[in-house]
Amino acid sequence: MAKKTEGITGADYINFLRRRLLRVMIPFLFWSLVYFSYAVAKMHDINVAQIPLMFFTGKYTYHLYFVVVIAQLYILTVPLNFIDSRPYGFISILMLNMVGLFIIYYFCLSGCWRTYANFHKINSPFYEWVIFYYIGLRLGKADGEIYIPRNIHGFIMYALLIAIVISMMESIIISKCKHGEMSDSALKFSSFIYSTCIIFCFLALRERLQTLPRFLVILGEYSFGVYLMHGIILRGLVKVFHNVHVLYSFQMLYEFIIVSMTLVICCSVIAVSRKLIPRPIYSKILGF
Repeated sequence: MAKKTEGITGADYINFLRRRLLRVMIPFLFWSLVYFSYAVAKMHDINVAQIPLMFFTGKYTYHLYFVVVIAQLYILTVPLNFIDSRPYGFISILMLNMVGLFIIYYFCLSGCWRTYANFHKINSPFYEWVIFYYIGLRLGKADGEIYIPRNIHGFIMYALLIAIVISMMESIIISKCKHGEMSDSALKFSSFIYSTCIIFCFLALRERLQTLPRFLVILGEYSFGVYLMHGIILRGLVKVFHNVHVLYSFQMLYEFIIVSMTLVICCSVIAVSRKLIPRPIYSKILGF
């Protein structure tokens, strides 16, 4: 995608945005309607004045707001490519993202987190995630030419494990400071370090394997559909397994089972839908 957007202007840029935005926004609106209907059936008390804003920003569920972030980043693809061509492009994007994180920490530690949390979830500012989209653009431009020496592959794995531990410790510390929403958020410095290590791990894995495992290929192909629908499956599984007290006592095992089953069920639904439903419907409307 990055290679296709280098240097495009005018009508080409409009066509690019039209294709990309329709690809994500039509499924976004469909699934917003699904989660909105679920919220209405569950709560029976909806603030009518808030419906348009909450519906079009994915506020009726915990994860659809990120599609709004993706839409913002698509719109900014050409400006980001321009910044990347400047001598300090990477540093500029990194500093922008770090400032966004500092804002979150400030509101959290100053006791205003809940107010800012609502603002963030509604507005989904792109600058809090822009560094990962930028990395994707750079990888797209490299077209597989990025090489990670084999002698540091082991170091990357150790760095990933350390990043996981640091992320868990930060979440525990923030939670004990009575900032539960912040501790659960992915917008933490430790989470960004962990995510960066994951990216390098996959790059190293790609170099070691001539072909990626089939399940990773399938998961990548189905990823957008899984992201859109997993909230429904996850809620159902949590309700079922929450009453299994023995399993619930072992949190890591419990979470592993829940996540694994969610992925299996979502991928199965997508695979069956692709067999039974016409392509324009499952691709353009459902996001599968």
